Amino acid sequence: MNSIKTIYKHYTNWRWEVGFLDNTLEGIVNGEPLKVHWVNLPSRDRWFADPFILDYNEKEIILLCEEYSDELKKGRIAKLVINRKTYELESWKIIHELPTHLSFPRIIRDGDEIYIHPENSASGNHTLYKYDKKNDCLVEGKIICDEPLTDAIMLEHEGKQLMFSTYEPDPNGKILSLYEKRGEKYIKIDEEVFDNNCARMAGDFFKVGDKLYRPAQDCNNGYGKAVIIQEANYGDDGKWSFKDVRRIVSNHPILDWGLHTFNHYNGMAVIDVKGARYPSAYKYIIAIRRAMGKIIH
Repeated sequence: MNSIKTIYKHYTNWRWEVGFLDNTLEGIVNGEPLKVHWVNLPSRDRWFADPFILDYNEKEIILLCEEYSDELKKGRIAKLVINRKTYELESWKIIHELPTHLSFPRIIRDGDEIYIHPENSASGNHTLYKYDKKNDCLVEGKIICDEPLTDAIMLEHEGKQLMFSTYEPDPNGKILSLYEKRGEKYIKIDEEVFDNNCARMAGDFFKVGDKLYRPAQDCNNGYGKAVIIQEANYGDDGKWSFKDVRRIVSNHPILDWGLHTFNHYNGMAVIDVKGARYPSAYKYIIAIRRAMGKIIH
């Protein structure tokens, strides 16, 4: 029975893949259909998700992502180099690893310096690192919040350094917490309670014209089902409010279980999508499971 369960788990597992959009941010907000260049990620023993664009030129795109391997069963921060003409993965390497899980390597640019604050809620706090370009690694880690934040995004607004995040033990729920930098650390100052599970951040805020938008994760009926684009407004009462504008789902021909990251940099946008790792085997095994009832769980 254990061997049957092992086979079942292996061939019904999932993977995440990455795609780059030809759409403009204005097109995204206006409901334009997604025009995606999917990246061929050939490995089946690992996957890449939570993409942030580090840089790009005419020849290649450089991403920071979560890398998750079956062997280690935890996330690490990886740098991917992708051919911009063929969208093939040219190379990848791990640039940061800890005993605990790492993901969502959000990027901050400050002049010529680059900083990364990945999700590491398992550590019980949130840490900011400097990106060492010469040695291709993250250094000088500094705790900036004493809470186990999940997929935190910073925003400078009216001269204040803000950060929006959910946190453990309910990262995929209804409560979006707002933090403000006071001294060396971010302190919680407010929260927004939604009427459904869409609090978790899905990527960086962005502007179209004078309007500000928040990518949010739709975690209703499962983690990372879709991305909801919300218009973000700051009222005269000092409170933030969010209005749904569009729900973006995966249009990948196979990986159609979820979409949970929408990011952009300098005119380029990137998403990730989720689906069966072995699509044909998945359909076959699920059919067997249904026929056998409770024999396989």
